[in-house]
Amino acid sequence: MPPKVVPPRAWERRGIQQQLRELLASRGQNGDCHIVDSDSGTYEQKVLMFQDVFDDELLQAVSKMLKDYSEDWSVLFLDTDENGAEVPFGIRVDRIAFQLVRPPPTPKELVDWKTTEDLFDRLVPLFAAHGTDNALGKGETTGSLTTGGPLSLTRSMSTISSC
Repeated sequence: MPPKVVPPRAWERRGIQQQLRELLASRGQNGDCHIVDSDSGTYEQKVLMFQDVFDDELLQAVSKMLKDYSEDWSVLFLDTDENGAEVPFGIRVDRIAFQLVRPPPTPKELVDWKTTEDLFDRLVPLFAAHGTDNALGKGETTGSLTTGGPLSLTRSMSTISSC
């Protein structure tokens, strides 16, 4: 029986796993992480973080390491919960950059974001009517503005205060 030919992606995956093990060991972080051995069939290697081990030095080292492999490869560092199960928050590193990973917003988060936008849109005219003072009360002003509601904006105070 002829020897089994190892596909390049699988070979690269094993090389990345080995280099990650060496890198984490050199930083004394072997027990703080788990390199996931299962092959998802993609060009992404998962690493579960039991402690917050990620810093700029690790980011640079992983990014540099990936330059020796196909450009599609990335390493996904995922947080874990108290039971060691992965949660969908983390950092994806490739040979050029990194990005924060988080799940899509929940319906409640979308509603909260919309509420915040609406409140901000309502405040813009109030601030615009007050002028362009800086935080020290210096600059252009259009006079004082008092709203009929629970907030009062005045030139003399340069703050928002309760009526």
